[in-house]
Amino acid sequence: MEELPSGIVEQQLNSGAVKDIGAFGIDLVNGTTLLDYNSSKIFKAASTIKIPIACALEAQIESGSVEYETAVQLHRGVLVGGSGLLRLMVGCVKPTVGCMEELMLTVSDNTATNILIDVIGKSSVNKLLSSYGFTDIRLAGKLMRPRKKRFNSASASDMAGLMSKLYKGEIVSRRASKRILHILEFQQHHSLIPAVLPNWGIHFANKPGSLEDLRADVALVWTKEFAFAVAIYVSGFSDFYRAESAVREIARAVFRSASLPVRR
Repeated sequence: MEELPSGIVEQQLNSGAVKDIGAFGIDLVNGTTLLDYNSSKIFKAASTIKIPIACALEAQIESGSVEYETAVQLHRGVLVGGSGLLRLMVGCVKPTVGCMEELMLTVSDNTATNILIDVIGKSSVNKLLSSYGFTDIRLAGKLMRPRKKRFNSASASDMAGLMSKLYKGEIVSRRASKRILHILEFQQHHSLIPAVLPNWGIHFANKPGSLEDLRADVALVWTKEFAFAVAIYVSGFSDFYRAESAVREIARAVFRSASLPVRR
């Protein structure tokens, strides 16, 4: 008999791999909660905050106040840590809003993210989240820049809820939700939740986050037979390999619970 996801969470905590876990998983076919452990606890959002930023951007594009083709300013003064390809593109390309969104979601570029925050405004992100009832997710400010609040924040329940609405086409519009998920399917960081998924016709869209004291991943996983959303945050560890393993083991248990009726 396979162990329930909550039991796997307890195993990881008892092993000392991590000190704190917040996780939430929901079956998107029947609405069943697959895992609810400390799901309302506020964690540092790290790069998972980039999904809400993309949602707010799409809202402004939908309203016509911003266009994908709008040019953005790329110069050495806006570069921050966690910026990969953009460091090589200064002076070589004329990037657009659409390009920044793609870099933010696929390679988690922090400079691209900060540029988009300038374009849409921090308050637009938080207002959009509040309008959907996601009050645990908050954008405090730009990434890798000093700010009054210490960190951008999220809870597992709110992030899984946001992913669920994206899957259902309920964030901004069906078109906007579909675009965000389409970009996320090109995500380049697959070492956490996607790493435990078998290779048999499974679709997934995920966005991980990483800080010195945190590992996180939020994802949608779906096939013709089942679909689920999951968000996992772990913190309080001295060995990030064990912390990442904890995320994977929890994700594996959620996947098994969601796919059990199919495998039977």
